[in-house]
Amino acid sequence: MSKIKRIIWLDIARTIAIISISSNHAINRAFLSDESVYDTFIHYPKPVSFLYAVIFVFSRVGVPLFLMITGVLILNKEFENQEDVKRFYKHNLLSIFITSEIWYFLMFWYRTILRANDILAVGGIKYALIRCIETMLFINQETMHNMWYIPMILCVYLLLPYVSIVLRKVGNEWLWIPIAIIVIEAMLVPNINHVLLINGISHEFRFGLESANLFSPYLVFILMGYYIYCGLLKSLRDVAINLTAIFSFVICVVYQYWEFSLPKGGKIAYDFMPLAVCSVFVFEVIRRYCDSDYQSRTITYISRISFGIFFVHIFITSALARIAAFNSINPILTFIILEVISVGGSIVFISLLSKVPIFKKYVFLIK
Repeated sequence: MSKIKRIIWLDIARTIAIISISSNHAINRAFLSDESVYDTFIHYPKPVSFLYAVIFVFSRVGVPLFLMITGVLILNKEFENQEDVKRFYKHNLLSIFITSEIWYFLMFWYRTILRANDILAVGGIKYALIRCIETMLFINQETMHNMWYIPMILCVYLLLPYVSIVLRKVGNEWLWIPIAIIVIEAMLVPNINHVLLINGISHEFRFGLESANLFSPYLVFILMGYYIYCGLLKSLRDVAINLTAIFSFVICVVYQYWEFSLPKGGKIAYDFMPLAVCSVFVFEVIRRYCDSDYQSRTITYISRISFGIFFVHIFITSALARIAAFNSINPILTFIILEVISVGGSIVFISLLSKVPIFKKYVFLIK
């Protein structure tokens, strides 16, 4: 059986993405506070808060990168008939669903037993079993915070074969209209409203055309990945690409630091326009500078097990963050410890258990 040919720059992008996502969970636990981000901000020296902003912005790039990788890999598939769609649903969508269901089950009982929530105390084992089934059916879920990604990506995967057909057989000349509506409604308007709100202005802009009536705003990142692969930004010089990536990242950091300093401030989300721009240009930087025949076994392996790391690392991070000793040390050092141990531990854990074929295929979805 021949090995699947790896696309090196996508392996590098996927490795960066999983490090980014894991760092999000590590940094949030390192600076964990029951109070607002403003209270956290004033509690630490300004250089520490600034580093928090830098790391947090980096930690937000991972999800857009993963979605753009999906755009490259899925939207370039040839869907000619219902058998092609059926095959995609069976081998791609169903595989993600089965693996996710396994982890929903494990996460539910981890939270119910080891973290001692009130499910067993309220209704006993029968009630817990019902809640477990509900969680696996995406109803009133009791799970880890990172699992918000799963319902989103499953729904997007349902749609992607048809998007691919439109792109190849109809063309994309008019696709900019729904994309523009999504960007305005799901990114631009919420950003404006948020800035007004944290500055004490109660007026809220409402856009009549909603992305909910079209499709997921995350699909924009998937389409951007496809367009970048097709050469959307190839005409721009390297210096323009690099400066845009750096400048947009700096804007995100400065803005995030500013929000930290406000009593009503919060954390930037994936709909923050400068973050979207930064993610897109970082993806193009990776494509340009990492598109070579050189293959690192380490990068390739981390890329292949990235979905498994996504599930496993959150257990390690959560368990370590509950150790009281972490509360007495510098949060940046705490972040480094959480990130290194959670990612490193995940790699070791997966490398050992994936020797069992059924674990490799269904639990970690390693291909």
